[in-house]
Amino acid sequence: MMEFMHGPSGDNVVNVAFDEFLNVACSLNNEKRKENLIEWDKQPGARDAHPPRAAEHFMPLVVIAGAGGSGPGERIFNWDLSKAFRLSGFIWKDE
Repeated sequence: MMEFMHGPSGDNVVNVAFDEFLNVACSLNNEKRKENLIEWDKQPGARDAHPPRAAEHFMPLVVIAGAGGSGPGERIFNWDLSKAFRLSGFIWKDE
């Protein structure tokens, strides 16, 4: 997150692995999604994706994933910001 706030430190996106973990986890059905998201902070790049001691930046995704129903989520955007940070958004359509 420091790279996002203070400019790029190179041409490498620092949280690619964590973003891909989220894409896979959010694409799972309810119980598997829950099992994966509980382990979010142990994933590669998780700490690069959030300010130190600031997990509250991640909690809205956890709430929405839980409220989204039993079906899989869908990634609706995936942006590289500042050439150093990746941001994705997800939606659940429990039909």
